Amino acid sequence: MQKVSEYDKQAQVFLEKVGIVAVITYLDNNPPAWDKDTHDHNHYRVTLRRKDGDKERFVFQFWDSIANSNSGEKPTAYDVLSCVSSETTIYDDFAEFCSEFGYDQDSRKAEQLWKTYDKQSRKLNDFFTEEELEDLRQIQ
Repeated sequence: MQKVSEYDKQAQVFLEKVGIVAVITYLDNNPPAWDKDTHDHNHYRVTLRRKDGDKERFVFQFWDSIANSNSGEKPTAYDVLSCVSSETTIYDDFAEFCSEFGYDQDSRKAEQLWKTYDKQSRKLNDFFTEEELEDLRQIQ
C-alpha cells in the first residue's frame, strides 16, 4: 500500500469539500511552448468536474515537472492544484503582470504569456466560488 503524503491529503480534502472529481489524462511527451528548446515534459489534459450532476467542468492543459517526466511518475491532484492555485490572481493590466513576474513590458512574448495567463485565471475565477478560490490558494 502506497503511503499518501500530507500534500496529497490536502488536495483530496479540498476536492471532497468542493465536490469535484479530477481526471488527469496523459496526452504526449512534447515540450510546452515556454520550454520548447530545452526539455520534454509529460503533457496531460486535466478535467475538473463537479460531482453534483451539474455539467460544469473546467478543462486545461498541464505539463508535469521534468523530474516526474523523467522518472515516469504521474502527476497527483496535489501537483495539478498547487500549480493552478498560483494562477487564480487576476491582474488589472499587462504592466501589473510584468511587475509581479519581472517581465519586460516591451516584450511581445511576455504580452502573449499575459494574455494566456489572463484567460486561464478568468476561467478559474468563473469555475470556482470565492470561498473555493480561497481554499484553493491554501494548497501549496
